[in-house]
Amino acid sequence: MKGDPFAPIKLPVGFWVRVEMIEALEARDFGAVFRLVRKYSGESQTRIGRLTGFDQGKVSEIMRNLREIETLDVLLRVADGLQMPDSARHLVGLRSCQRGIANNSTDAVELETGPAQIDDAPATFAESWEGSALRASELWRNDVQRRSFLAWTGSAFMVPAVKWLADSSEVPARHGGGDQLVGSPDVATVQEMTRTFQRLDNRYGGAHSRQLVLRYLNGDVAPMLTAGRFDAATGAALFASAAELARLAGWMAYDSGEHGAAQAHLIHALRLAKVADDQPLGAEILAAMSHQAIYLKDPDTAITLASAARKTAEDAHLPALAAEACVSEAHGYALRGDERACTRALTAAEDALDRGDRAADPQFMEYFDAAYLSARFGQCFSALGRGEQTTRFADRSLDMDMSYVRGRTFNLALLAKGHVQQGEIERAAVVALEAAERTTEIRSARAIDYVRDLDQALAGHSENTAVREFRDFVAAQITAAHLPNA
Repeated sequence: MKGDPFAPIKLPVGFWVRVEMIEALEARDFGAVFRLVRKYSGESQTRIGRLTGFDQGKVSEIMRNLREIETLDVLLRVADGLQMPDSARHLVGLRSCQRGIANNSTDAVELETGPAQIDDAPATFAESWEGSALRASELWRNDVQRRSFLAWTGSAFMVPAVKWLADSSEVPARHGGGDQLVGSPDVATVQEMTRTFQRLDNRYGGAHSRQLVLRYLNGDVAPMLTAGRFDAATGAALFASAAELARLAGWMAYDSGEHGAAQAHLIHALRLAKVADDQPLGAEILAAMSHQAIYLKDPDTAITLASAARKTAEDAHLPALAAEACVSEAHGYALRGDERACTRALTAAEDALDRGDRAADPQFMEYFDAAYLSARFGQCFSALGRGEQTTRFADRSLDMDMSYVRGRTFNLALLAKGHVQQGEIERAAVVALEAAERTTEIRSARAIDYVRDLDQALAGHSENTAVREFRDFVAAQITAAHLPNA
């Protein structure tokens, strides 16, 4: 027999979050589960049985629905044998496989907020739009009160992403039960506040205004969603505006290093966008989810979410959004070390932009320009260890709007990383010092992480004067002290 007979079955990316698989798991229909495993892997009944502890005859009976899996020990054996991710295990009533900081898609990234009261309400889609409003409002209230959240897991994004693609939207009908009449001026106010908070985020980092956003969501937006009176058109606009601000709240939490909270906000933002039937915004939220998965080194989740964002953007006929999704997909492949797939996705991003008319872009896409795209390309090549391409695209990325202070800090760090990868140590240290100096002007955990990564990369070259100057500055100035829980 060739190969290891007990090696894991190879399944395609996104297999466990296919609609047909989720339906089978929710029904605990293991006959359908086995049939889908065989269909998408090409493996034999004998091999499936070897990994799950059955002989071929019992696998055949299960696949023909002549035998059920009833006991917990057998269920665990099947889940372990098929290497079900946590998202699949949860659907059949099993707990997560494991917790802890790791680099695979089924492990969790623990919060750094320390022990506190945990918000264990599932961050999943509510069945009704009223339930979605209530759950989002509860989340905002909990975060204002500084409750801790469950740890980030890539699997927690999977079911919401599938439901986004599969479920029909439910635009709220006339709501007449509340005391507050909601009209177009109220929606316009939410939109203008979102623009203001977005500018603050770009200028000062996510930790600067995160609590301001939460207090506005909790104190002003939540009452309109849950107790307002509005017609269908106003309701759709209100939910879309709330979803965009909720996405920003998630992005700020992500930039602040509060990944569990960020995940919860992004999931609820996606649900609110679904209520509003806002396809472009849904694609943007899925792309943000993919971005977080990339940062947390979970390429499988990143690729799956980017693919969902790409499909949504293409259905909405928005090439720039499709290009953004393609670049996230490429970055996921780069983290895997799959240069061919990465290049293919980057080419798809360029092709999408070549076909597109940017005049149709939604306002929240104003950040997506040539400099931003160059930075994303550079990040992909950096992940592949291609220093020359990294520095070329990082140089281009610095021809950018100077109001994006945090983004410029990131791009300087990217350029420094490219120089390190090419062995240009002194040039790397000079650029790294500029990035580090800018980091002290903003409140961004990501910026701190990027500078600390450069510090580690240059640690073996302290004989160089420029390196010593950079590392001395990092030791003296770069701390988490300017990331307050405020």
